Amino acid sequence: MLKKEKKKEENVQVKFIPNNQGTQNLSFNGYLYRMKNNNGERIYWRCTVKACPATINTQNNIPAGFGRRPHNHPSNQAKIDSKQIINTICNIAKSEAEQIPKLYDEEICKLKTQNWNDDTKNTVEQLPTFPSVKSSLYRARRKVTPKLPTTQQNIILEGQWIPTTTGEEFLLFDDGDNNRIITFVTSQNLIDLANAETLYCDGTCPSQFHQIYTIHSRIDDQMYPLLFALLPGKTQAVYTQLLTKLKMSMADLQQQQSSWTSRLLPRTLLELSSQELPSRVVVSFITLKPYGEKPNTLIYKSHTETTRTFDNL
Repeated sequence: MLKKEKKKEENVQVKFIPNNQGTQNLSFNGYLYRMKNNNGERIYWRCTVKACPATINTQNNIPAGFGRRPHNHPSNQAKIDSKQIINTICNIAKSEAEQIPKLYDEEICKLKTQNWNDDTKNTVEQLPTFPSVKSSLYRARRKVTPKLPTTQQNIILEGQWIPTTTGEEFLLFDDGDNNRIITFVTSQNLIDLANAETLYCDGTCPSQFHQIYTIHSRIDDQMYPLLFALLPGKTQAVYTQLLTKLKMSMADLQQQQSSWTSRLLPRTLLELSSQELPSRVVVSFITLKPYGEKPNTLIYKSHTETTRTFDNL
C-alpha cells in the first residue's frame, strides 16, 4: 500500500507553513511535518505529532521518498488550513496598526462567503478562539514595533513613526525638552481645523505625559478628531504654548492656501485667565469672517457650564 501511495504522491508539490520558531513546516496530504535534517540536496521531515514516526523527504519541494513507518493518526487538512489562517493574521498584525481583535474577526468573516462548503466549515471549527491565540498575535506585532518608552526623553520620533499609514506628514511639531509638547495633525486636518465653526477639546491622562489633548470638529454633520497633542500639564502656559505653535503652523500653511478666507485662531483665546483650565473643556469659537465684515463671537465653555463670551475679536 505504501508503494501505491508513493506513485500517487511523487509528483505533487508540497506547501510550507511558517511556525512559531521562525522556520517552516511542511504540509502534505493533510499531514504536517517539521524539518529533521537538511543535507543541501534533500530535506528530511518528520510528523509534528510527537508520537508519530512517519517521515518524508523532499527534493526541490517535491516528495522524493517516504519512511517505512506510516502515520499512526488520521490526516487533518482543516487543522492545517486553520494554522495558515492564524499565520495570515499574524502577518497582517505586523504590517497594519488595526486592533488585534478586529483583525481576527475580519479574517474569520472572510471565510463566510458564497464559497462556504464542508471544507470551510471544518476549517472554521478547527480555528482556535481569540483568547487562546491572542498571545501569539500580540507577540508577532511586538517583534516589529519598538518597546514603549518609559520617559518623555525616551520618545524618539523618526522614520515610519512620523507619517500616517498613507504617507501623509502627521507630526506637526515636537517642542521642548523637559516640558515637551508633541502635536500630530495632517495638513488637511489643519485646514479643517482653521475653518471649523466649533472646536471641541478634551484631554485624557497617558503615562509619560500629563494629558493627551484632542481637538474635534464637525465636518458634514459628523464629528471628527482633527488634532492630537501630548501635553506636560494643563496650565495657562501650556495651552498658550500649544495654541501659539498651532497659530504659527496655520500661518505657514495659509501662505500655501490662497483659497482660505478666514483669519487664524482668535487672539483672545490666548488671553484667558492664568488659572488652570478644567480637565474637560469645550472651546468653541466661530471662524472669523473675511476682513471688513462683522466678526463673530468666541465662546469658552467648561464642564461646569460657565460661559465666557468675547466680543469684537
